Amino acid sequence: MFGKIHFTWNSTEKKSIREIVTEEGARPEKEILYIIRKLCAVLENKGGKETEIPPCLLPQNIFLNTEGEIFLSPQKISFSLQEPYYPPEQMREERVRNKNYIYNLGMLMLFMAVGDTNKAKLDALAENKILKEVIEKCTAFDPDMRFSSPKELLSFVARKKRKWEKWIAALLTLAGTGMLLTLLFYFYTEGEQIGEAAGRESGYMAGYAGGYEKGLAEAPGIGLGASPYDFRRGNLFANVAATGDGAFLAQSEDELFFIHQRNIYRMNPYTEKIKLLVENAEAFHLSYYDGWLYYSAKEKVFRVHPLSLRQEVFCEQRSGLLYIEDGEFYLDDAAENGYLYKINPQTGELRQLNGITDYHCFHVADQRIYYTDKENDYAVYRCDLDGSNRKLVSSNHCEWICLYENKIFGYAAGYENEEERESSSPAGFLIRMDLEGGSMQKIGHIPASYLNVTSGGIYYVAGQNKTLEWMSFDGRIHYTIVPTATGPFNLAGRWIFYVNREDGDSLWRVRVDGSGNKKVE
Repeated sequence: MFGKIHFTWNSTEKKSIREIVTEEGARPEKEILYIIRKLCAVLENKGGKETEIPPCLLPQNIFLNTEGEIFLSPQKISFSLQEPYYPPEQMREERVRNKNYIYNLGMLMLFMAVGDTNKAKLDALAENKILKEVIEKCTAFDPDMRFSSPKELLSFVARKKRKWEKWIAALLTLAGTGMLLTLLFYFYTEGEQIGEAAGRESGYMAGYAGGYEKGLAEAPGIGLGASPYDFRRGNLFANVAATGDGAFLAQSEDELFFIHQRNIYRMNPYTEKIKLLVENAEAFHLSYYDGWLYYSAKEKVFRVHPLSLRQEVFCEQRSGLLYIEDGEFYLDDAAENGYLYKINPQTGELRQLNGITDYHCFHVADQRIYYTDKENDYAVYRCDLDGSNRKLVSSNHCEWICLYENKIFGYAAGYENEEERESSSPAGFLIRMDLEGGSMQKIGHIPASYLNVTSGGIYYVAGQNKTLEWMSFDGRIHYTIVPTATGPFNLAGRWIFYVNREDGDSLWRVRVDGSGNKKVE
């Protein structure tokens, strides 16, 4: 009834249910019931294992690997995201103590089935009658109408499945008799066609193979994946580096936030509905972390809670580019000759880390800073957070770099002078190397700027035509997302917001597969 599920994403990393649904869409009934069975086993403590179970089972804290194994994360999730998963009759102070997860499991199934926690969308499951009935019984308004335990939930599903299997067996018996008669006639006529088919086979296969290979390279959006929300990071470092002046797009668990004409807007990535969030914010940089949207204005850093709309000053003394990595807050001072600071998120106090005043393509990994040095022909350097132990990683001219999964991606090019850099596309190559600068590989020869690498692939602006492009990690497959001249772009989920060079540098948006390309009004 609950056969083992295997997942096929191209990574050894675990993925949360939130990431799976966001990237791949609503899950099939078989997969949902498999995950629920695994969770029920944990709740019933099968096998005697002591497992730390979070007070609330959320799509964000349930992880799976490609073998279908379940892992629960104790990470803290903001209460606003937990709210839909608690029974309506429970008071807030009771929620941590009450371990009845039945309602919780029902809402989790609803999210996996429709990508939302809106019960009105249950009607979309009309064809999945068993799943719909299970969710309704888990989330019934009257607690007495719900399953009494995870064991009862699984028993109910098993009974329903057996009933359907009996009906299917009967139908298959009838269908089998009819098929037998049909096959007798089929095999009679098939013999006449074998000779003709054999003659066509070799020519067909040759044409099919060539056409398939060509189609794979040219099919719109094939292989393009979303950039999943990362709860550990406030924004993609490459989004910040794109303009050098800050990221104009940020992503939360459910929404996108962007800067447009001095205001901050929010957008539902599915319905594309846009609403004003902060008017006259004068913001130049966005980050999202743990339920708060942080934005940098001229003299201060503010934060706003998108649900309650509560707004407050986060950093009083300075403003700049705010980087958030694993709960650590770093501020690259916006002032001329500004320094790098660490911010205490509880008090807003600043502590200067080092005296380096010009980072380009700033990244943090393993408590080290990686960047390119404009004064040294854009060579790649790394140093400790306090600026000590500076080391040359690569002497290649890499104006644009991006770190992903402990690899450095960059475009290595050589220029005789600054005029050549501005006016030409020299012979160069896209490279990938480890964090020490070793194991260098060439993966492409197209000039690339505004490099942004995520689990979805390699995104960049290409060559003299400045088209927005995508490339697979092995460099074999390329796809043009925007065929017109493109400036800096930011990536979030399945959306890219970019500067349209052919429309007076106005802000446009497009999905990663090239669809939905339109101006932001």
